[in-house]
Amino acid sequence: MGDARRPRSGRSGRARGTVLGSRPAYSVRLPPPPRAEPEAAAERTVPWLRVAAAYAWRLILVGAAVYGVFSVLGSFQLVAVALFVALVVTSVLRPPTDLLARFLPRPLCGH
Repeated sequence: MGDARRPRSGRSGRARGTVLGSRPAYSVRLPPPPRAEPEAAAERTVPWLRVAAAYAWRLILVGAAVYGVFSVLGSFQLVAVALFVALVVTSVLRPPTDLLARFLPRPLCGH
């Protein structure tokens, strides 16, 4: 029986200086070549559906813009209501003010 550390006579099928379990550089696996891309989904749809989709996203965009404008205007609701009430009160009090202006001098009426 021979020594276990001593190489056996004959060729073992590997080159001298290589480590067990390693591969030579020429046997590295390359990724497979890219496949031809299948036809895009937009190319498979009918034209009227593509037109409808184009109008749909535009309509959604306009709806979002209108919602944004009304949201901003809604934050001014308190100011707008107060201004409207002030204008109504002013217009309602105008006739009594004109009536008092006939009998009292203007500085006493508040003008």
